[in-house]
Amino acid sequence: MEKTRDVPLKEAIRLINADRNQDYGEPYDNFRDIAEVMTVLLRPILKDGTKVQCHHVSMVMIAVKLSRMTTSPFKLDSWVDIAGYIGAGWEATERELEHDAREKPSRD
Repeated sequence: MEKTRDVPLKEAIRLINADRNQDYGEPYDNFRDIAEVMTVLLRPILKDGTKVQCHHVSMVMIAVKLSRMTTSPFKLDSWVDIAGYIGAGWEATERELEHDAREKPSRD
């Protein structure tokens, strides 16, 4: 028997593993693109050289959903989207860490 708590999680898993990549691309690529745009938009308030990263994008997207939930907490879609951003955000963050490790100059 399915538990109520599983409903948003299962739907998020279904969605993030379906054809969303055809619409938005791989999470890492999509979150990096968003991060680059956010960096440009926030440049006036960021410290010099600071860039928005994938984990920031995920947190902001979750924050947007949480903000919307203050007026409509009973929309399943918001709960599902938060779970989806957690999964996609973690994947993008791990890939970003791997990418950054490869790009980091050796100290040899």
